[in-house]
Amino acid sequence: MITVRFAPSSSGAANGTLALTGGGGGAVTLSGTGVVGPSVTPSTTAANVGQGITATVANGPGNATDWVGLFLVGAADSAHEGRWAYLNGTKTAPTAGLASAALPFTLPATAGNYEFRFFRANGFERLATSSTIVVSVSPDPVLSVTPGSLSFGSVSVGSVKDLTVTVKNVGNGTLSGTASAGGAYSVVGGGSYSLASNQQQVITVRFAPPSSGAANGTLTLTGGGGGAVTLSGTGVAGPRLTPSTTSAGPGQVITVQVTDGPGNPLDWVGLYLVGAADNAHEGRWAYLNGTKTAPATGSTSAVLTFTLPAGLGDYEFRLYRDNGFERLATSPPIAVR
Repeated sequence: MITVRFAPSSSGAANGTLALTGGGGGAVTLSGTGVVGPSVTPSTTAANVGQGITATVANGPGNATDWVGLFLVGAADSAHEGRWAYLNGTKTAPTAGLASAALPFTLPATAGNYEFRFFRANGFERLATSSTIVVSVSPDPVLSVTPGSLSFGSVSVGSVKDLTVTVKNVGNGTLSGTASAGGAYSVVGGGSYSLASNQQQVITVRFAPPSSGAANGTLTLTGGGGGAVTLSGTGVAGPRLTPSTTSAGPGQVITVQVTDGPGNPLDWVGLYLVGAADNAHEGRWAYLNGTKTAPATGSTSAVLTFTLPAGLGDYEFRLYRDNGFERLATSPPIAVR
């Protein structure tokens, strides 16, 4: 018995002949077709611990629960230690399968040789394995940021929403840098950092849509090789709170304009320290008639008068629905200095 092997070097038809000698000789016609199979390719094969990396999947079978994990070379297929995702980049399976994707991962904090593995349909049938990624500890400061993107969803025009990222020095030395964003996005509370090895800091990003429609942006991070976080959100017409000023003194009287409220008689507005719990208004609240006695009928708009607290800080107005704590809108912050 003679075994013939077909090893296509590229896609497409491949014809050949098995030539046999002796006894008059003979020939066997050979034919086959090379096809491109699943692959997973890392964006780099040499990186620092904690660094962001992308795994690009191509030619997958397209099952909704196909998944990719990041493993130490030689580790069991179950030993991903939580470093895995479906092809939509999350741990929630998409409604429809994908045959290709670019998936962001953060490399572990431990140096070593790692690889991506591509598996079929929530199981451990391995479809592809990437080339090896050599992960080492840099002698210099290296910036790592998680997550790699922020989605703010739908936010009412005139309101704000805050989300956070974490920056970390996964190298050595001191990582010094700044975080900045533009357009409808801003960094809250200053965006500078100075981090020793393995130290981290939370950065707060604010989305304040000035108008309806999609708004995309980038959080830019400097130092230690730099980094960027993709920002996305959508401004929608809805309830708005507009203070008469965003800079005032302690005890100053200001007004807040309510626009496009739902019109319930028990809708109300409170004045809060930024970041305070929803029940921490300390008596600084009113229905849309400007009193603590509900009107007989609701209003969708109003101008309410408040006296700012004596304490210094950043304050904000919040609009709530129907005597509850369903927040409908948040004003821009008011700096009391």
